[in-house]
Amino acid sequence: MMGHFRTLVGVRFDTYSNPYATGQLSEMILCPFCLSVWIGIGITLYIGLAVYFGLANIAIYPLLPFGLSGLAVFLFRYAGT
Repeated sequence: MMGHFRTLVGVRFDTYSNPYATGQLSEMILCPFCLSVWIGIGITLYIGLAVYFGLANIAIYPLLPFGLSGLAVFLFRYAGT
C-alpha cells in the first residue's frame, strides 16, 4: 500500500533502485525532516480528535509503538551501542 502511495505522489526509482522525487509532494515524502513534520501533524490531529470525542484514555495505545521505536533509536544512537 505504501509503495502504491509513493508512486501516486511521484516517487520514482533509478536503475540502482534509489528513489528520487519528480515533484514538490514527492520531495516532502522523501525528505526525512519534512516527513517527520507531516507525521507530527497527523499524530497531533489524531490526539486532538480523540480528546474532543472523549477517547483520550484509549487513543494513546496505537501511538505506543512509535514511542518505543523512538526510544530504541535514541538508546541506539546516544547510549554508545
